[in-house]
Amino acid sequence: GSRHQGGLKTIRRLLYVSSQQPNHLIHTLDLCILRRMKTAMTKDSKEELRKILSDTWMSKNETFIFPPPPSSSLIEKCQRIHRLQRLKDRWNEAITAITKIHGKTKVTEKNVYDACDKWFEEIVKRHSSGDDATTATTNAQKEEEEVKEERYYHTLVHLEEMLEYIDIFLHPSSPLSSGGDQNLDEETLHQHRAVLILSTFFHDVIYNAKSSTNEEDSALLFCKFANEVLLFSGSGKQSDDEETTSKPIMKLVKRIEAYILATKSHSSSSLAENDDDNNVKYYLHLFLDIDMSVLGKKSIAYDSYAHAIRQEYQFVPHDVYCEKRAQVLTTFLERDCIFENDIMRKVLEETCRDNLKREIGLLEMGMIPKQGGGQQQEDKEKEETT
Repeated sequence: GSRHQGGLKTIRRLLYVSSQQPNHLIHTLDLCILRRMKTAMTKDSKEELRKILSDTWMSKNETFIFPPPPSSSLIEKCQRIHRLQRLKDRWNEAITAITKIHGKTKVTEKNVYDACDKWFEEIVKRHSSGDDATTATTNAQKEEEEVKEERYYHTLVHLEEMLEYIDIFLHPSSPLSSGGDQNLDEETLHQHRAVLILSTFFHDVIYNAKSSTNEEDSALLFCKFANEVLLFSGSGKQSDDEETTSKPIMKLVKRIEAYILATKSHSSSSLAENDDDNNVKYYLHLFLDIDMSVLGKKSIAYDSYAHAIRQEYQFVPHDVYCEKRAQVLTTFLERDCIFENDIMRKVLEETCRDNLKREIGLLEMGMIPKQGGGQQQEDKEKEETT
């Protein structure tokens, strides 16, 4: 009786939260979107495609804080469990797609499976706001342990948004999955998708706002993961057969490392010169555009992002932050095009430029966009009163 009624009330509350704020529950690519995209592509309706992609939950999401660990409400516990499982599904999918090159799905072997779990937990821990990455093995270890800065934007939610865009462009049912090359076989497409997924998980795995080597440190940590899981299958020693099959895997590992390093300047200059896959640059540009898709959010959501970045750099004096942030944003405006991918450019470029101009205008007046948009706050006044 009463317990049953209580359960129904909880389910209704979960469904209500899901309907009102879809980013607060499991993120699943809506197959209706894919069907609409196929129709738009068939009709060659670029405007319709733009409308579809500009109306995703990512473009409107204002919250970058992932549901906290199980010390919170039942709803938050359920949200956390579902969303972590969704992230882990993509994690396992990517590792499986790459390790299949060995001739079998090595992620199912116990030593590799345990290593995958350990690394996934490490990814979650490092992207959780306020968590201390005590197992760091890179050059940034001491500085991270001393500073213990919280993440406000570079959280698991940032990964969720990027992975949703990857689904749009590389979902098996997506009309955009071939990247314009209709000759790509299914296995190769899965490998490109796996490269983008693992690049997403690792590109901000080391993040310290006071460090200038985050990308290099993140790439180093990825290489450690790759040696343990992708290349050596958790054993540290390869058989002759594995050494042969590891060569194509090594090429993918080098590609992911290059993608991670490319997020430092958002250019393709870090690509390996001997990478003979003609589609690599297309997928690198797509990955970088997805990483910068936050710049093309709806205005209120963009303000929340800009506010979160200020929180990550709260150690920087107000005037200095306004000046330097405006300089960085201006460099994007000076580009002929901010987004390299044709679809991303059509969908996000105009909104992105509007957002950048608006924030630069505020910064020049000494103001910072506020969480949720609306009024802007001048945190210089806060500094003077503290």
